[in-house]
Amino acid sequence: MDISTFKKLQEKQAQSKFSQKEFCKKEGLKPAIFSYWKKKVKISESKNPFVELSKSPSELPRPSFKETLPFEYQLASGSKLFIPQNFDESSLKKLLRLVG
Repeated sequence: MDISTFKKLQEKQAQSKFSQKEFCKKEGLKPAIFSYWKKKVKISESKNPFVELSKSPSELPRPSFKETLPFEYQLASGSKLFIPQNFDESSLKKLLRLVG
């Protein structure tokens, strides 16, 4: 069963004159399964993937270029790697071994 299938079943139960328990018995469905899907639907509908910002993006502080990219490494090919300040030491060593 998926959420859309259960929603149709839930709508059918709501329109019937039967209690959840009676409806499940009539439909050959275990009441615990019905309750599980009912909870799952409620949780899925309550989740909001968006977060409201208290300030507009233009009002948020922006770090300077030098603060976010303090390390620059030039490869023999002339390409440059800009390495953020918070890049951990062990990852930096691995990266330099790969490109060195």
